[in-house]
Amino acid sequence: MTGGPPKEWIQEALARQAQGHHAAALLAFRKLLSRHPDSGEAWCNLSALLRELGRGEEALEAARKAVGLLPAHPDALANLGNALGDLGHWGEAVSAFRKALSQAEGHPGAQVNLPGALQRCGQLEEALAAAEEALEAWPARPETHVNRGHILLKLGRLEEAEAGFLRALALQEDNPFARWNLSFVRLLQGRWTEAWPDFDARLRLPEARAHDPGLREPTWKGEPFPGRTLLVWAEQGQGDTLQFVRFLPRVRHLGGRVLLRAQTPLLGVLATCQGVDQVLGEHEALPPFDLQIPLLSLAAVLGPRPEELSWEGPYLSAPSAPGVQVPPGLAASLQEAPGRKVGLAWAGNPRQRDDASRSLDPAILAPLAALRGVSWFSLQKPMPGMTPGGLPPGFGAVDLAPFLTTFSETAWVMERLDFLITVDSAPAHLAGALGLPTACLLSYSPDWRWLWGREDCPWYPSLRLVRQSRPGDWQGVVARLASELA
Repeated sequence: MTGGPPKEWIQEALARQAQGHHAAALLAFRKLLSRHPDSGEAWCNLSALLRELGRGEEALEAARKAVGLLPAHPDALANLGNALGDLGHWGEAVSAFRKALSQAEGHPGAQVNLPGALQRCGQLEEALAAAEEALEAWPARPETHVNRGHILLKLGRLEEAEAGFLRALALQEDNPFARWNLSFVRLLQGRWTEAWPDFDARLRLPEARAHDPGLREPTWKGEPFPGRTLLVWAEQGQGDTLQFVRFLPRVRHLGGRVLLRAQTPLLGVLATCQGVDQVLGEHEALPPFDLQIPLLSLAAVLGPRPEELSWEGPYLSAPSAPGVQVPPGLAASLQEAPGRKVGLAWAGNPRQRDDASRSLDPAILAPLAALRGVSWFSLQKPMPGMTPGGLPPGFGAVDLAPFLTTFSETAWVMERLDFLITVDSAPAHLAGALGLPTACLLSYSPDWRWLWGREDCPWYPSLRLVRQSRPGDWQGVVARLASELA
């Protein structure tokens, strides 16, 4: 790359980054750019550092500045692709990687990462072909095996996927992406005893840094803790939190006080969970505590298998007033709606890395509108980055989104519905935790928690899993559901 600052300045910043001195490296890049704002190389390296720190928006801004200064440089273009992918802009990422490859055939950063971006766009066969090319060109790079394995996983070729992740670990034993994906495929197969030891690798992925509270207290290992206080902190999405708080009563039986730190919109419903002494918002000051553990690590500590997920009834409920403020007329509207009252939710958070395969275009739901004797209610909340789109007009659905400000209101509504239809997102977990009849629509190779090929759900007995019979076939899912509900 070309640029103004002396090479040794950039090398010094990169050395600090390589040594793990991220704050010093960040300061060095900022100082350099204050004097040489036209250095595309410095902007590109700053972007890579910000990505490593989990600061995605800033990383993308820096990457765009780098490409603006160096529009034909493959390193800048490949880095832009990575930054776009971190924020879920997969189509743009594909374009950036391809442009990098047009400037430098076989560019490692672009060639290795292009398959994953294609896979996130739903182009699985094209992604696999690109992954094979990357593997042939770079067989000693662990990420080529991880990327190919993830694509094979999405194609349902689980044994081949596992072999790829193991090959990556043979090349780099402590690769967190390979370990996490290995645990994922084993969890999906129900091989939980084998999988839990690698499950904590998720905490070393770049996106985990955004949720890391930087605690110094010892990590709880599952031992009894009478007389002490344990902090359990949420570290993934809202659906993950709703799912894993089921373990808190079991934890509470092992010791003293249990504190739960979680996402603010969940606090009302989480306060109804048995086994929690105090629920704290993610930005609240923490009281003193002795031990801590990430919420999803409870599974690895407690070590359940699918057949050991006993169900003793709903473990969450809608908060009582004044926890829920009901608009005038809404309760009567729900009570007086004719026929079956059915809720719909068709999309999750667009920034979730696998959202393209779990969310669907609401137009695909059109066959359900022909069902007789149904009053429809939309529980779909718009989110930043979500493509606008609503249910086809044939539903005549009541839009409840303006009322659903927190999960307390969502729980209140759900408890007054007869049935819920949702994709794999937080409403599925809330309905399951409430014990409400639900159809959860799943992609061909879904998240690990739904297991492989099952129609029942050991986590939530009230859920019926309706799966794609082949990748991308949402029409078949909706047709099958419509037939069952007719």
